[in-house]
Amino acid sequence: MKNLIIVLCFAFIIPSLDWEIYLSMFPKIKSVAICESGINSKALNPKDSDGTRSVGLLQFKDKTFYGWAKLAGIENASIWNPIQQIILYRWAEEQGLENHWSCYQKLSKNKTFRALYID
Repeated sequence: MKNLIIVLCFAFIIPSLDWEIYLSMFPKIKSVAICESGINSKALNPKDSDGTRSVGLLQFKDKTFYGWAKLAGIENASIWNPIQQIILYRWAEEQGLENHWSCYQKLSKNKTFRALYID
């Protein structure tokens, strides 16, 4: 929880922080973002495998993003905000919810990824 508080403070103290610089601070999240969107903060999959859209850098579903943002205490949540998506991924990580992302599931089977970020 302490790490999440530091991340939240950092993101809100420096609101003009470039999201790509912020993303580079978290190589595991960057790996997931490469897989999910090709590091495209404007990526849109209008009809994912479940028939709903996936949005942005980490390809959040509307219901998931806004539900988790409320639980994480993110005010004025915007699914298109890449910094908020990174913050929410960090929150999900602390909650043990990384398996929500199919790319995380895929990457976690890779020996190098596991050695660097999981084991």
